[in-house]
Amino acid sequence: MERIYADYAATTPCDSRVIDAMISFNSYEKQGFGNPSSLHSFGQVALTAVDYARERCAQAITAHRDEIVFTGCATEANNLALSGTVAQFKKRNKDTAIPHLVISSIEHASVLTTALQLEKDGLAHVSFIPVTKNGVVDVGAMEKMITPKTVLVSCMAVNNETGVIQPIERIAAFLVAYKKQEKTIWPLFHTDAVQALSVLDVNVMRWGVDLATFSAHKAYGPKGVGMLFVRNDIRNAISPLIVGGDQEMGMRAGTENVSGIVGFGEAAHWCVHAYRKDAEKIKNLSDYFARTIQEKLPGSILWGADAPRAPHIVSLYLPSFDRLWIALDAAGVAVSSGAACRQRQASLSHVLSAMGVFEQQAQQTVRFSFGNYTTKKEIDDLVRRVILVVSKK
Repeated sequence: MERIYADYAATTPCDSRVIDAMISFNSYEKQGFGNPSSLHSFGQVALTAVDYARERCAQAITAHRDEIVFTGCATEANNLALSGTVAQFKKRNKDTAIPHLVISSIEHASVLTTALQLEKDGLAHVSFIPVTKNGVVDVGAMEKMITPKTVLVSCMAVNNETGVIQPIERIAAFLVAYKKQEKTIWPLFHTDAVQALSVLDVNVMRWGVDLATFSAHKAYGPKGVGMLFVRNDIRNAISPLIVGGDQEMGMRAGTENVSGIVGFGEAAHWCVHAYRKDAEKIKNLSDYFARTIQEKLPGSILWGADAPRAPHIVSLYLPSFDRLWIALDAAGVAVSSGAACRQRQASLSHVLSAMGVFEQQAQQTVRFSFGNYTTKKEIDDLVRRVILVVSKK
């Protein structure tokens, strides 16, 4: 039985063009294994490759190359954004003020857990922004949470479970006006834009964010590489988490994963020149899938249906049995119930809970996600298998 891959939001297959670029670099006159910090020719080849990838990544999000900080993954980048901001604020205030974080209630676990750990350690206070029943953050509620001690607001660009696009530009506009009025650089605005890179026109300048997190493997690149956009004029407001050498402009010490960074640069290039151009095709397929399922399975619900959504994620309540994704996997369909980082946990989706979804409905919700390789034939086959599995309840 041929398996259907309908879990692109959790792990996206590495594009063959990206793999070829990484192989080509590593085999280039056997110089691809040099340390970018070394002054000899082997090191300079590696440094040139990193700089080229940095430029490509910057172009993909409309940033400057020296605003790109490569990390080991998006989780590290999120940790750097939150913990680094808190550390620098406390340093400037000689630890006399407890900083305040305002975090959307539907963030990825790497943001939520970091914020909660900072609060547990007594390093910060945290407020969580509520969302509407469609999974859109309540900007009005957020505005009322801002205080003189608020050092950072974090709201993801695209929710990784529902695909709902968040009002990033509206939040940024409020924060810019607030900081101008109060004559302060705080709070910084961070967005986890991991799910946006390959499907949306990502422009950090237009968005107005100070910090933005991205991951290579969500954009048809290799696993094990992330990046944090750090706007040049707020760089001194972030303290590094990993210290040692002066790599990544002093923001992240440690020898760079050169091959992975090369792959990220190649993936970022194709985001602009290929992947995003397929977004309309993916949207048509995902809309067709959701519509067909709802027609054939009365009572099913598309979460976030009335909100702007990214084209590749479909979160559906399918009235059947709990942990339906296990039965679908047995039927040859690779799907998930939510974020990959919590698949082995029994807890319900915090995203659906924040949206007011009933517990039983949350237990019977499956996230489907599609990509550039998804075909109409696969969608039709997927519909058939889903209906077959649900009908056996």
